[in-house]
Amino acid sequence: MAGALVRFIAPAAPGPFPDVPADHWAAAAVGWAARTGILKGYPDGRFHGPEPATRFELAAALYRLYSSQNLPDDQHQGKTGEKAEG
Repeated sequence: MAGALVRFIAPAAPGPFPDVPADHWAAAAVGWAARTGILKGYPDGRFHGPEPATRFELAAALYRLYSSQNLPDDQHQGKTGEKAEG
């Protein structure tokens, strides 16, 4: 019964990450990016928003964003048809 009471009086989680409060200025954007699969949290279930992102994490997020557009690979290239460097 105590567990049911705690669930009743405890506020619902504002989004997919417990370390992003509902009143945070980026909460809506973080929630959207998580729902669309562009951004993912860390294995501990948290977002770790104040920490810097690595180039690997940025590349993974950009890949998921482009992949979500359902475009053939040639449409992911620059206007000249050449693949971007770096």
